Amino acid sequence: MAARVGISITAVSMVLNDRPGARLSADSARRIRAAARDLEYVPNSAARSLRVGKTGTIGFISDSVAVTRFASAMIRGVTDVADQHELAVLITETGGSRHRLDRAMRSLLDRRPDGVIFALMGAKEVDVPRLPRELPVVLVNAISPSRIPRCCRPSSRPGGR
Repeated sequence: MAARVGISITAVSMVLNDRPGARLSADSARRIRAAARDLEYVPNSAARSLRVGKTGTIGFISDSVAVTRFASAMIRGVTDVADQHELAVLITETGGSRHRLDRAMRSLLDRRPDGVIFALMGAKEVDVPRLPRELPVVLVNAISPSRIPRCCRPSSRPGGR
């Protein structure tokens, strides 16, 4: 693309990444954006994640939520909010198996998510695998003996009524 426009790769990168301080004319920036559009340029999200330290992904791990028709609103809520923040959601099921939970966690951590949501179909305790301290974690319909502070669970008093 840089050769097509006759501008350095660095200048093209600065314009496409909206970096401040690019000393390019408005015409040059317009030509770069036009070339990107014509060439159907798509940024490399893996390269970007290395630069900014975020992957733009959220992990969603459940026991049986994704296969339960009553929980589709929970999944829709997660994906709707993720869309608003231009995030992708990686969804996986464990079927209640500790082995599958550990494997799902390893797989998600390999992809470096920006956060993880554990969602359970029935309100219960989940033993969350060891996670990096800086990784935000939210438990939905669950509590954990590891004292994860972000939990969303039903209130037992109104539920009992």
